[in-house]
Amino acid sequence: MIDEMIKFLNLSRFTFYDECKEGKWVVDHQKKSIIYNPKSQGISIHQSHLPDIDNFSDHYLYVDYHQTILKDSSGKSIMTVGTGLLEADRLPSYNIDDLLIRGVSFSELVQQRIMTNSFTFNTANRTKLLDLLGYIECRRPDKIQPMTKKKLNLPDSWKVADEKYDESENTEVEIEFKLSDDDKRGVDDLIARMMNDFKSDAKTDPTFTKILKESNWEDFIDNVHQFVEGFDINFTKPVEFSLNHSRRILHHIYNFNEYCICSQVLDEMRINPQTIRAIGNHFKDNRTNIVNALVTYYNDLLHTTSISTPEGVLMNINQDFIDRFDISTRADDNIFD
Repeated sequence: MIDEMIKFLNLSRFTFYDECKEGKWVVDHQKKSIIYNPKSQGISIHQSHLPDIDNFSDHYLYVDYHQTILKDSSGKSIMTVGTGLLEADRLPSYNIDDLLIRGVSFSELVQQRIMTNSFTFNTANRTKLLDLLGYIECRRPDKIQPMTKKKLNLPDSWKVADEKYDESENTEVEIEFKLSDDDKRGVDDLIARMMNDFKSDAKTDPTFTKILKESNWEDFIDNVHQFVEGFDINFTKPVEFSLNHSRRILHHIYNFNEYCICSQVLDEMRINPQTIRAIGNHFKDNRTNIVNALVTYYNDLLHTTSISTPEGVLMNINQDFIDRFDISTRADDNIFD
């Protein structure tokens, strides 16, 4: 661990040990061990007791298409995150039993690299997607987001998720820690020792010279103490980015048929309410299936990306798609007097 720390700090061993306090712990790099020897001169290592880590043995996970919730034995939610799938870019070299997802071969989906963050329907081969499309029947989404209903002006027959459900679609992770009294005492003791060590080091560190001269030391320590005690978990943008993509991968697989249909009628998967209405009015039969597919994609897109929808009507209907499912359109209707 010390070797890794030295590499991480980009220091030589001599420089690292010069910066350490003197103590009785001797580091043997050849044997990769640290030995306490009261008669030797080494480095100081402060031993602290950390609170026991909860192994969540009496907790359980509730998982559905929208949410993954960790609950304790009393049923109280501890962590809530949008359900998703981890990225995987590996094709097995051995034969495995295939899995059909709503009529589509999972092995075929993996071959298209659908489990990667780089996969997008607008860059995938349109002909290959059409070959994979099992059937054109598309169900209406179980629940849509309130924003989707508002933007599309959908009738009340479309079921809408409640506000709590709507918030869960964000990439934020809600975590609540519940510590026992012993845990709290252990944490308080650890913070107190950390503050004492920090106070001792800071007084001899030239970095803090200006702070010590211009600020009241006790006020400074109090501020640091309050910051440490009140510190909360805050996920960075890269973590939010990963959570967002895990949701998108799940959408790609679960709604593959719907997204496939969209790839056959949209221009580079760009969509907005005007385009949905225009495409719906273009088809004579299978209109409901195609509109359900478009609404599903629009609903997912609206809540897994921060981009704004484009303006204008954007259509690019694949004639091979029309021919394969023998779909009639209004393209041949006489519009001339």
